[in-house]
Amino acid sequence: VFRRGLGIIGCLYVLISLFGFLLFLDSVCSNLLLNDFRRHFDIVVAALGIALSCILTEPIFAYNFRRMIGMLVWNKSAKHISTFWHVVITFLFVSANVGLALAVKSIAVVFGFLGSTTYPLLGYIMPAAFFVKMAPTSKYRGKKILAVIQAVVVTIISLCSLAYKFYHPQELECDNAQSIG
Repeated sequence: VFRRGLGIIGCLYVLISLFGFLLFLDSVCSNLLLNDFRRHFDIVVAALGIALSCILTEPIFAYNFRRMIGMLVWNKSAKHISTFWHVVITFLFVSANVGLALAVKSIAVVFGFLGSTTYPLLGYIMPAAFFVKMAPTSKYRGKKILAVIQAVVVTIISLCSLAYKFYHPQELECDNAQSIG
């Protein structure tokens, strides 16, 4: 189920980016929902694609979140969590997502925070930490030192980028925004 869902979501993201965003390039606001494209068919399809991808990804993320909370808090798998806690954890997760979506005005801000936190962590810091932890202690001494240096440098750059994002969130006005209300 996870592989099929991930495949469908990946295809949707590729199609949305090709037909929705790349079609108009500089005429697109960072918040896709504020763009004024005069109700073109391909934009409506892109908006429906975004909605569909959000609908399809939320259960996958909620399942993984429940599983991790169950393992961290109760040391149990998702199957062994009671129905009450299953509902409470899911409700809190979805509520946090809705609250975040309502609080952030521009998707560019979200991408900026992801680019300064999650992506460096998953792409550079954690692989280096895993290599240092999993490699035999007597082997790869030079590569381990390089991995630690890489993790430290990327952490410093990420923290600087995150601090910059806090002080300059880039809430830019868009010339092509539609007037709402």
